[in-house]
Amino acid sequence: MKVKSYFKDFESKFSKWEKGVVTRATIHVENELKKKVSDSGSGRTYRQGEFIARSGGVGIVRELPTHTASKPGQPPALDTGTLRRSITRDIRSERGGYAGYTGTPLKYGLWLERGTSRMQPRPWLKPTFTEQQDEVARIMSRAL
Repeated sequence: MKVKSYFKDFESKFSKWEKGVVTRATIHVENELKKKVSDSGSGRTYRQGEFIARSGGVGIVRELPTHTASKPGQPPALDTGTLRRSITRDIRSERGGYAGYTGTPLKYGLWLERGTSRMQPRPWLKPTFTEQQDEVARIMSRAL
């Protein structure tokens, strides 16, 4: 009599399936975060300053464009696009499963979220995660 176990094969397929589902949900949240920081502001408009460079001993002065900031309590307004480009995702194997992480490594992303002693908060992370909870649940359950 010979006994063959298919448990390892099932475990491997389940692991790939689980990673795929977490990846799809994480991509969705990443895209929504990028949308959140892509709008123009409706707050204070100001000139960003001057750029001064030296080329061959000659000074070059160029006026930079104006920027319209977001109002306190609104998501950050798009300026240079650095924050939006920095939003990434990571899928990690944790405790026998997978976890998806989405956010930015830039410190000022957190400063915008929480505010500073000189600036009111411009929340964008927590509101997006809260708004997308149901959609992430749908993505996760759709795969079942």
